[in-house]
Amino acid sequence: AALHYFEQALQVDPDYALAHAGISLVWGVRQQFGLVIPSEAAPRSKTAAQRALELDDTLPEVHYQWAAVKTWVDWDWEEGEQAYKRALELKPNFAEALAYYSNLLCYMDRMDEALAMAERAMQLDPFNSMVLCISNTVYEYLRRYDDVIEVYQKVLQTSPNDFVALNSLWYAYNMKGMHEESLEYAKAAFTVIGMAEIADGMDRGYEERGYRGAMASAAEAMAEFSKQTYISPFFIGMMYVFAGDKDQAMGWLEKAYEMRDPMMPYVGGSYLDLLDDDPRYQDLLRRMNLKPDLR
Repeated sequence: AALHYFEQALQVDPDYALAHAGISLVWGVRQQFGLVIPSEAAPRSKTAAQRALELDDTLPEVHYQWAAVKTWVDWDWEEGEQAYKRALELKPNFAEALAYYSNLLCYMDRMDEALAMAERAMQLDPFNSMVLCISNTVYEYLRRYDDVIEVYQKVLQTSPNDFVALNSLWYAYNMKGMHEESLEYAKAAFTVIGMAEIADGMDRGYEERGYRGAMASAAEAMAEFSKQTYISPFFIGMMYVFAGDKDQAMGWLEKAYEMRDPMMPYVGGSYLDLLDDDPRYQDLLRRMNLKPDLR
């Protein structure tokens, strides 16, 4: 629906920069949530963002979208940072830009700056679930899991079916070793995206092999499902991390790297701590131009 209205806007005014930026955002979101394979979504997102920038480089929203392309499509941390800085020069209280810029600073291991950006974003727009979810990434990187849980629980008060919040609560409770809570949020996350059968399989896996069995059951089901349709290989790799299977996890993360999965910038995050002592993982960080041995 969003794409339809942005395209209608361009029928009225083909040179309307914000509509081009909006089209870029649509394809970026489709890619980020694993709805469309990166090789299809990324070029469309980048082309639309470039056109918006050519038409009007005075708009903060245009620089914000270009920053997103440079960060999650090109994995160009320096260019992404420059674009975020420009967006914030033009609009200092741009909460979404502050939130996403904080994520980029996390990738670059500049945690003090990332924390300041994230907390500023949450102060500016405290009831915006997207701003809260994105800003909360800094607490994940800092391993402040109680803070992570507090923020995501706040999100669920107004957006009870928010997939990002449910998914991240699954991850946070996992890191705290609170496996019953983690499993409940994992099942809720799959249910809200229409995959209740995965949740049912996790119950069976839990009964047979405990918590790691539940995670392995979900990972195996998603891996099988990925043979029929696109599923983010990074997401599958994360599930294998929680299942304690390093070899499978690394295999899927390598696929994510090869396919340029837009979730790969998060590969240095705390939820992959299990892989810290694996030289294959450290090599992957180096290839991503992320500082190895972050922890």
